[in-house]
Amino acid sequence: MNLGDHRQALLDDLSVSAGDTFFDPATDYAILDRFINRAVKAISNLKNWQQTQGSDRQLLTIAGDETDEYWNYPENYKTDSIYYLEYNGKRYKRITWEEYLKHKRDYPNSTKKLYSDHKRQLFINPRPTTEAYLEIWGHEIPATLSASSDEHPFNNEQLLEEAIHSYALGLCYRKRGGTYRAEGKKLINDALTLAGEAFSQQRNEQAGYRTENAEMFEHTDFLETSGHPRTKRGSFDTC
Repeated sequence: MNLGDHRQALLDDLSVSAGDTFFDPATDYAILDRFINRAVKAISNLKNWQQTQGSDRQLLTIAGDETDEYWNYPENYKTDSIYYLEYNGKRYKRITWEEYLKHKRDYPNSTKKLYSDHKRQLFINPRPTTEAYLEIWGHEIPATLSASSDEHPFNNEQLLEEAIHSYALGLCYRKRGGTYRAEGKKLINDALTLAGEAFSQQRNEQAGYRTENAEMFEHTDFLETSGHPRTKRGSFDTC
């Protein structure tokens, strides 16, 4: 569903027609569009979705001062969402901010390739000294939808599109006030539940993927000739 589809779905569920005292489709599209965009961002921020994964590559120039140790997050990336970093063709390992500080203190001359993030800044150890490319993977913040044809990252994902619609509809009801506020709150909670179900489905599907080095089958040692327990996983031991 694009922005126009979501907008029409809201108008249908609100039974809005020309001259409506709350949402006039002739003049109040902007309100509905803001609610839809808020819904998209709320669902996006709820989890680190596969659909929001993105990469950024930039050439790092060395300034020769203390700022060479850290770089700002790309503006369109979620905070604390960078999960892969490569500098000058070499991969760096992510550790927590506390571990990073401890490592820098205990091993000031370490050449171990580590990185961490803090307050939307990426810290790299050892400090880069060569002009080279920095490549990161993380989760992007969805762009604001403005044209009716604009699509969000969850396009054609049925549960997530339903969650976005329910969340936006809940905002509409909540704005009406009065007795509608409770219904609006319920719709928003329903949206979060749907998003949770969608994320569980996504995780279950990904869990079924085999890693490159995984064995096709698990082997159990049924022969206890070497004193191994029957539940030992590994090669068949017949000695």
